[in-house]
Amino acid sequence: MTLNRKTPLFVVGYPKSGCTWLARLVAEAVGAPAEFWKHGKTHPEIASVGTMDRQSEFCVYKSHHVRADLAALNDQMVYIVRDVRDVIVSAAAFFPDLGGMSMLEISEALRGGIHAKLDLVSWNAHVAGYLDARVYWVRYEDLLDDAVPVLAGVLRHFGIERSATQIEVVTEAHTFAAIKARLMSAPEEPWRQEALSHLRVGTAGQFRQWGEHDITKVTKWFMPTLVRLGYVL
Repeated sequence: MTLNRKTPLFVVGYPKSGCTWLARLVAEAVGAPAEFWKHGKTHPEIASVGTMDRQSEFCVYKSHHVRADLAALNDQMVYIVRDVRDVIVSAAAFFPDLGGMSMLEISEALRGGIHAKLDLVSWNAHVAGYLDARVYWVRYEDLLDDAVPVLAGVLRHFGIERSATQIEVVTEAHTFAAIKARLMSAPEEPWRQEALSHLRVGTAGQFRQWGEHDITKVTKWFMPTLVRLGYVL
């Protein structure tokens, strides 16, 4: 796939890490169209916010690719991370092929990156690839806590200035509750249910509903990267 003539802004992350949400925010803040890099076309998750007929000098690309696939794009890229323990919870709810697998089995798959039902590299390797390359990164949990400074930092990284008021308008219009309300009232379209399925609940710490033994075991598997990212163990 080749980039279009617009200035590309890449929003990259491991699946179920908030990549779609951050892509929505960036696209809206710069008034840009948005594409899913893997498919090379407008994607239902973000199309309702960043339609391709928008006139802008930018185009936002959402991607889950590993660092090696996007190695030349540091200045045009932001990487979003999420506590892998919540990634596991979200993946279990989202991917239908994981039905019947326990949280520990899914955790082992994301740790090793090899499983018949998951076409994914390991979470540790995916995150380390971007952190080791010093790609600008943000945490999903910080975006949940206060999206305004996080989005402002992302835009500054891209060399884009927006006022605090402009950023506040964008973030308030793109909370999980606001997006879900718009989708629920939207006409029935083929993409509508898929878009709703990506939203879920938009919270952090859901993994704490697991038993203490499972939390301890999974935390140990991912501990070096969790510590590197500043997560509470």
